[in-house]
Amino acid sequence: MTFHDLRHMFASIMLTKLQIPEKVVQDEGGWSTPHIMKSVYSNTFTDSRQTADKIRDTFFESLF
Repeated sequence: MTFHDLRHMFASIMLTKLQIPEKVVQDEGGWSTPHIMKSVYSNTFTDSRQTADKIRDTFFESLF
């Protein structure tokens, strides 16, 4: 695991799993802009994705 890999995990876990505000993660990770942090370093996790899919599907199903 490289330092770069650790930065990816840091941003992803803080943003997705712990739901820490973006500005806090940006400051702690040392990114100059939120765009760089979100576009390069943050990733989603399978369980977070499944939760989002369920919320979305429930919403649209309720419209029908």
